[in-house]
Amino acid sequence: MKRLRQLLVLFGFTILLGACAQHEFCSENCSKPTETPTINRMTMKVFEKQDVYLMPKGDTLKIILPTDQFFRFNSPTIKNDKKATLNQVADLLQLYGQTASVKIVGYTDAVASPGYSQRLSEMRAQAILSYFWSRGLDAEHLYAVGQGQQNLVASSNDVMANGANRRIEIIVHAHCTSCL
Repeated sequence: MKRLRQLLVLFGFTILLGACAQHEFCSENCSKPTETPTINRMTMKVFEKQDVYLMPKGDTLKIILPTDQFFRFNSPTIKNDKKATLNQVADLLQLYGQTASVKIVGYTDAVASPGYSQRLSEMRAQAILSYFWSRGLDAEHLYAVGQGQQNLVASSNDVMANGANRRIEIIVHAHCTSCL
């Protein structure tokens, strides 16, 4: 299967995302849904006000959650005041139904040791996954992984920019139900 590469720009830095972000996990028998949910600019602005950034591109949606906003410091505990926002994200994911695979990826900055960062990113990704399961999302099509200090998107020398490295990326691939 031919893989296309798309270049996405987020907050002035570059992120590469494969056109079929999950396909390293899946077989050739991916099925296309009859319709992929549409994310309009108004929806994107509503989520941005809640510190959630939506990046739709074709039948792939990337959702960015800054961990400083959603988790307690150095902890995998989700902040209580962000659970309503996560409920809205879960509702958005529900629109994709059984036709999507969802990969939740945790990232940290490069301040702590790589081992600590890896464990924290895994626990935070798992916390989001568990939260979505509690909201009734299909456990069969959700996957969580921690990437620790990998894929830094901002300089680790700048305290303000370092916040961009601490994030959860939720990658929704709308037409692949066998990717996980």
